[in-house]
Amino acid sequence: MSPELPPSGDLIKQLTEAVSTFVRWVAELIVAKNWFTLLILIAIANLFLFKPGGGIALEGIKNVFKISDLPAEYDALFWAVEAGLLVGALAIAIRTMPRASQNTPVNVPDYKAIKGLRPFTQDDAEVFAQLQRQSNLRECLNSVTSPGFRFGILHGVSGCGKTSFLQAGILPRLSKADATHRGIYVRLGGQDPVRAIASALSMTLEILLEWLQTEPDSAGFHKLLDTAFKAAEKPLILFLDQFEQFFVYYPREEQRRPFVRALKAWYANPQSLPVNLVVAVRSDLLYQLDELHKALGYALGPQEVFRLEKFTPTETVSVLRAIAHLEHLNFDARFVTELAEAELADRDDGRISPVDVQILAWMIEQQPQGELRAFDRNAFQKFGGVEGLLQRFLERTLDARMLPNQRQSALKVLLALTDLDRQVRAGVLAVNELVTKLKDTVSADEVAEAVRWLARGDVRLITPQEREGVVGYELAHERLIPALLRQTQKEMTDVERAKQLLDRRVNEWLGNQRDSRYFFNFQELWLIRKQRPYIDWSAKREQKETLIRRSQRRVYGTLAVVLLLISLAAGFGGWLRFTPSGQLQGMRWELDRQLANERDNQVAEVAVAFTKNDQCQKPLT
Repeated sequence: MSPELPPSGDLIKQLTEAVSTFVRWVAELIVAKNWFTLLILIAIANLFLFKPGGGIALEGIKNVFKISDLPAEYDALFWAVEAGLLVGALAIAIRTMPRASQNTPVNVPDYKAIKGLRPFTQDDAEVFAQLQRQSNLRECLNSVTSPGFRFGILHGVSGCGKTSFLQAGILPRLSKADATHRGIYVRLGGQDPVRAIASALSMTLEILLEWLQTEPDSAGFHKLLDTAFKAAEKPLILFLDQFEQFFVYYPREEQRRPFVRALKAWYANPQSLPVNLVVAVRSDLLYQLDELHKALGYALGPQEVFRLEKFTPTETVSVLRAIAHLEHLNFDARFVTELAEAELADRDDGRISPVDVQILAWMIEQQPQGELRAFDRNAFQKFGGVEGLLQRFLERTLDARMLPNQRQSALKVLLALTDLDRQVRAGVLAVNELVTKLKDTVSADEVAEAVRWLARGDVRLITPQEREGVVGYELAHERLIPALLRQTQKEMTDVERAKQLLDRRVNEWLGNQRDSRYFFNFQELWLIRKQRPYIDWSAKREQKETLIRRSQRRVYGTLAVVLLLISLAAGFGGWLRFTPSGQLQGMRWELDRQLANERDNQVAEVAVAFTKNDQCQKPLT
């Protein structure tokens, strides 16, 4: 029988791809710490390789070491190990499986005056009227409805209550039948601005969205406003809230140009449409409006720029008194006055953020029934004071996440909804967008479960928003971001390790003429990749990405060589063991080895004979 030809190139290629896919899958399981699947994999491999009487590896070991029978205890030991692997996998599955009760929505009544991190809405107008914004409302309403008003800016620091001011203060007054103007609230996000305005007009004025022109050019924007004005039958005032999101979602000037041109065309012709516009933006991001200023060429007066201030200590006492009355909580006016002036007030400006007031009220209200549910000294001392208010608020909320993987998934979802470079909210993201953003660190089921929990009425760390018929989620408030980052550094040590590694290595690399010895290794690249969404890339972003890219080239090149060698070895072993030609070649090698051993034995016998005859030099020749 003639020997068969060696395996073809296609067979080698298939074996290489199969082995590469398997090795990559195992590496992903190890990096992701998927211990459940790894234990199942080890149990299956153990069954095939070392099963008594039929294990492939076991038979090979017996042949190599010339073992005919195994110890009697081997069978019992094998099945004990197999059972231990399966029990361990079961224990991990039970520990990591989400509890059914945690996936069930909890219906919690929405408190009238305590909103936590969520803004007041138009339905809360009566409550909001008692919370110390009357003078601001009168000033703003008088200005935006005056004959000469066209464009204005509402600004304030994060947490001062701009959204609540518009939704629960301005809009209810402009929605009355006798109001001279009709207010339209527009929340900007990832949606095209013109499309967002059209959606708000459609909802507020009860117009079919299909009837509204939504093209982003100047003509389309003009037609959109004209249709809305005719439907409202009175002048319109558009309030574009969170205008800084426009720059987050459209970071390049050419992306923003269509909407800026549409606004320019509207502003340049004041007689064309009775439509006014107010943009709401954070005070620290006012500089972003410079582009709008240059395009529109506006020169605003003091009646067209509205600054929403934080509360004074006196206003804070009045707000807390109103909240205590509405929520039936005990209230010690003297203590609350002292608290507001000494602890709540900011050291720089002496004012108090409405968000801090809301969270303080919410945490007091969340205490068990009794003496702790009160605005007095005794309750506050037990509560722990004001230091790190938001930090404790976040910690207390996350304490409900008992399992480490659940706590981590909630933190990562919160971070995914944060633009770390700008320290602002990342906008409204749907669940599938969050899954894509977190695909390397959190499973799809864990993301969905975390989103449901974070949006619950008794948690409120994220807020659901509907966008073009799809429900998305955004961080409840930007004031949460600093506390979120501190909590991340405290609990998610991998984030801090990745950040410090990246900052240190890029400095070393740049300081040593970009020497390749400072490239990242495989383990370091995996760490950075997993934590990439949570790292601040604002400093030396380009250099960091270049270093990572070059490191990847070297690591992937090395891995490719190693995988190629492994694949060649596996292919050669498969040919040698499972093909007739390979088996025939193995037999030849075995015969050659045996013949060589016999020859060595003969030479040894001759050497011994020469030695006995005192001819020791003969064997050496």
